[in-house]
Amino acid sequence: MVELVAMSGKLEQRRLQSVANNSFSITLPKWWIKKYNLTKGSSILLQEDKGFLKLFPSNRVEGRVTLNLDEFDSLDYVKYLVRTYYIQGVEAATITSSHPMKPDEKKELRKLREELAGAEIVDEAPESITINFTHIMEDQPLEASLKSIADFMATIVRDATRALLEGEEDIAIEVEGRMEEIGRHYRWLMRRIVLTAIKPSLKNEYNFRDLISFVLAARDLYAAIRHLTYYVRYVRSSHLAGEDLDEVKDLSGKLIQLIREAVEAFTTKNMGKVFWVLRFSREVRRQQEVFLQKLFSRHEDKEALILAMIVQELRRITSYCVGLVDAAANRVAITSLP
Repeated sequence: MVELVAMSGKLEQRRLQSVANNSFSITLPKWWIKKYNLTKGSSILLQEDKGFLKLFPSNRVEGRVTLNLDEFDSLDYVKYLVRTYYIQGVEAATITSSHPMKPDEKKELRKLREELAGAEIVDEAPESITINFTHIMEDQPLEASLKSIADFMATIVRDATRALLEGEEDIAIEVEGRMEEIGRHYRWLMRRIVLTAIKPSLKNEYNFRDLISFVLAARDLYAAIRHLTYYVRYVRSSHLAGEDLDEVKDLSGKLIQLIREAVEAFTTKNMGKVFWVLRFSREVRRQQEVFLQKLFSRHEDKEALILAMIVQELRRITSYCVGLVDAAANRVAITSLP
C-alpha cells in the first residue's frame, strides 16, 4: 500500500464581504483551516497567478511517501515509484519490508542517490531505508535547465555519429554511459517545475500555464532522449562503412541544429524560430524518407537494414523537436492572455 500525505481538491464558492475603508474580506473553509492546523494569527501566503489567487499555509509540509516492498512483485516497481514521487516534489521516501532486506535490494535502493539529484539516505535499518530529497533550487531559470539538456543531447548525437563514422566502439560505449546522466538531468528539471508550482517561497516568475508548457517541452525532450538511447545502442552494435554513412552524418548534423533551434524557440518565446523549425523539419523528414526508401529497397543487405533502424530513430527524434516547438507556440500564446 502506498501511503502519501496529499491534498484533495475541493471547489467551493464564496462571496466577498465589504469591510471598512473600501476593503474586502472572504472567509476560509473550516475544513481547510482544520486540515493545516491553522488558528487565529496563523500566517497565510498569497500569490497572484494569471487571474487566480493562490493561498498557501506557511506551515505546509510536503508529502512523505512510504512504500512496502512486500506489496510489489519487483524491486524495479518500487524504484520506479520513488523516481515518480521525487518528480512530484515529495520530501522523503521510506521503503519498508516485513523482514530484513537482502543486501542486493539495499544496494539497488542506494543507487537511487545517483539517479536523483539532491537525494540522500537519512535513516536505515535492516527492514527499512529512508531517502530525503532536498528542495535546494538552482539560481538559474528553468529555461537554462532545459537548454542544458538539449545541449547534452546534441553532444550525444554528435559523438555517437562520430563513433559510427570512425567505427570506434569505445566511443560508442562511452557515449552510451552518458544516457543515465541525461535522465538524471530530466528528473531534476521536472522536480524543479513541480516545486516552482507548489512552493510559493521559491522565486517564481512563471504562471501555471507557463509551467504546463515547460512540462510539455520536458516530456518531448525526454521522449527524444529515449529514442536517442536506441540510436546510440544501434551505433554501438554496428560496424558499417560506405557512402551511406555520409548521408547519416548529414542527417545527424541537421538534427543537432533542429534540437538547438527548437529549444531556443521555446526558451526565448520566438515565433519566428518556431516557424523556421517547422519548415526545416519538413525538409529533414523528406530527406530521411527518401533515404529510408533507398535503404529498404536493399532489404537483403544487412548493413542497409541496420542503417535504416538508425535513421528511423533520427526521424523519431525529429518529430519530438516539432512537438517541442508546439509547446513553444503555446508559450508565446500565453503571453497575450490576461
